[in-house]
Amino acid sequence: GPGAPAAAAGGLDLEAPDWSPEALGEAAGLNVEAYAREHPVTVCVWALFLRLSERWLAPPRYASVGALLAAHDYGAAFAGERHTPGELENLRRTANLMAYLFTHMKPRGNKGLAIQAVTRAVEGFELRYVTGSGATAPTNDRVVVFYREGATPPPSSFRWLPPAPGAPAAATLV
Repeated sequence: GPGAPAAAAGGLDLEAPDWSPEALGEAAGLNVEAYAREHPVTVCVWALFLRLSERWLAPPRYASVGALLAAHDYGAAFAGERHTPGELENLRRTANLMAYLFTHMKPRGNKGLAIQAVTRAVEGFELRYVTGSGATAPTNDRVVVFYREGATPPPSSFRWLPPAPGAPAAATLV
């Protein structure tokens, strides 16, 4: 805020939105590129980058939960009782940060890093979403956001919800 030192955090100007994950790592004495893509240090630096950048996302892609539900058929994907107002707000922020993240990295080959970094920026470091077989419904909601915001077609085996009895094996994304 006003009066805050401009050169806080090892030379980063926290009042300006022009830092990068590499600059954040450098300020901490880390070479971010030396770590594996999904290494906890890499995820942490990207999450910090997104959390700080969120202040300057104006206007965000989805200004309200209603705007999110009207886009990309998210309304159908996120219908149901388990999607509380708090969960829908987390998904809105996740979609906004995922869209922003993809202006800094390509989605292809970065699903794990993107989901981990964005969810940590939105929900903190206590939760961990593990993708793949056996993924929970909340994890699959975040994977739906990844594919839709990254404009990346999901693999044919991707299911965002378990099929209902007698339903086809795979759900489709609109």
